[in-house]
Amino acid sequence: NIQQQVMDGQSLNDLGQKAVDAISFGETYMFSPDKDMILIIIEPTFNMFVDPDELLISINGIEEIVKNASAVYGVTAGLTGSLVLGRDEYVAFANDSMTITLLALLGIFILFVVSFRMWVSPLLAIITVILGVIWALGISSFLVEYLNMMTALMGLILIGLGIDFSVHIISGYTEKRNQGHDVKVSMQATLQRFGPGIITGGISTGLAFLTLIVSETKGMQEMGIMAGVGIIITMLATVIILPTILVIRERILKNLTKSLPLTDVSYPFLGVTAVFIARNRWIMMTLFLALTVFLFIRSSQMTVDYNYLNMEPVGLESINLQDKLIETFNLSSDFVMFTTDNLDEARKLTKKAREMQTTGLVESISDYLPDSKGLEKQYRFIKDLRKNWDYSMCGIYGITTKDENFIRQYINTCKHRGPDGEGIWSEYWGSSRLSGS
Repeated sequence: NIQQQVMDGQSLNDLGQKAVDAISFGETYMFSPDKDMILIIIEPTFNMFVDPDELLISINGIEEIVKNASAVYGVTAGLTGSLVLGRDEYVAFANDSMTITLLALLGIFILFVVSFRMWVSPLLAIITVILGVIWALGISSFLVEYLNMMTALMGLILIGLGIDFSVHIISGYTEKRNQGHDVKVSMQATLQRFGPGIITGGISTGLAFLTLIVSETKGMQEMGIMAGVGIIITMLATVIILPTILVIRERILKNLTKSLPLTDVSYPFLGVTAVFIARNRWIMMTLFLALTVFLFIRSSQMTVDYNYLNMEPVGLESINLQDKLIETFNLSSDFVMFTTDNLDEARKLTKKAREMQTTGLVESISDYLPDSKGLEKQYRFIKDLRKNWDYSMCGIYGITTKDENFIRQYINTCKHRGPDGEGIWSEYWGSSRLSGS
């Protein structure tokens, strides 16, 4: 820092500017009370709203420098802060979105096989959904430039909603084929029966998501665009692609002199359940009403968690360091900056900020430009401090030289004050003092 450079005798041409920066921005590091942790503040020239790839490269570069330096000096170091959290979110969601999407496809395929007792048609449905999601994300790329925390998992949402369209077509087509109808008639009957519901459901759900465009939050707007457009495109892909590949499959089997095996896709237990509910309608109505009241009470007791860190992936170093920072320094990496057009207002805001229990540190220009009351308080403090120095008859000399003989000669000039103790600090500070209390 500036003090150390002056003590080392270094020439500082921009001393005034550095002093102003020190007053304006404070020191760039801090020691924890137990001297076990150092906080170094890095002020980058970019923010978290830059291109995600640029953010990733920049933060990784800073982290590499810090990690390499910490290895040389044998200390443990890490990065935290909003920029680092933004980088970690980008990486985590990019990795998790692909993993979760693959798991969702596998789970849907297994459920399809178990429910319909077939494997080819579920596989064709999965292929259809994948193509639909590709179409949807490709078209959305013209409308949304980047993925955020909410839109990163949009592929998973489209798979969950899009597979529902395929279920209707496969179940209806299989039912007609089991009744003995040919391929053409079965597909026509299926689309006539389920097509209007699929199209209406897809468009209405897509329009519901598109209403998020009027939101003031950009993330919500992008989510509405991607979900709304994606659902409609996935629905159209299902209506166009799935019937086509089902018919192609039938023709291939016909050319191979094979027929499509009959599969019962009905669920008799649903009919039994409906009959049971109808016979015990008053009892079931009472149970449903009691369950609704209970769940309503439970839902009303839910609260909003405003801590966005609880949304972050578990085990991130940046999250752990954020908690450690608050625990050790009673500070977080988040901050608020505000400006005023006069000092009086700055003093009022500074006082209010320091009275807040959620405030860890407040730095203000008003501390260095006090009003008349502040000047009077400082004057009394300095007067009392000088008085105590006069009583103690101690002297401290700050000399920017490493010549020990010169320092001792300077100390001897104060011998007339009657000191019986003296010494030279290893950082080239000279002092003479009374050894008694």
